[in-house]
Amino acid sequence: MRSARHVTPAPPLPPEFLCIYRSRYPFHSMPPVKIILQMASTFLSLPHTAVGDGKSAQANTEQPLHQWTPSIAPSGMVFVTSEKYGKAWEGNLLVGSLKFNYLARLELERPFEGSVVKETRLLESLRERIRDVRQGPDGYIYVVIDSANGQLIRLDPAK
Repeated sequence: MRSARHVTPAPPLPPEFLCIYRSRYPFHSMPPVKIILQMASTFLSLPHTAVGDGKSAQANTEQPLHQWTPSIAPSGMVFVTSEKYGKAWEGNLLVGSLKFNYLARLELERPFEGSVVKETRLLESLRERIRDVRQGPDGYIYVVIDSANGQLIRLDPAK
């Protein structure tokens, strides 16, 4: 079964934020990560028309605050809300990459919102596809590796 427009659910956000972060990974060359705004009842996004002509932006639409070209095939996305990783990580966005085998740490202008000011690639040395990333109820970040010997990895904070 193929999906023409697969949307990974947005990570949980504190309710006072109007910014919604979505990971889009369709089978066309549409911008893979689209950070969009919801204002009142208006949903600003690319129109639901056929895409695949290589456009990374379109007139009369809200443009992404961050994107990867070529697509990293994003998989899993979570905001770091745990104090276990220190203030430097709090409010950062973590996004897995199936295609390039890394975990992207996106530092934002302000915790939980704004444009990406710095991107750091993590776990590249594993040379494994990142299938999902989540923050557990214990506050640790967990990463699922997509391989024949799949693994669940806990990210331990640096001491």
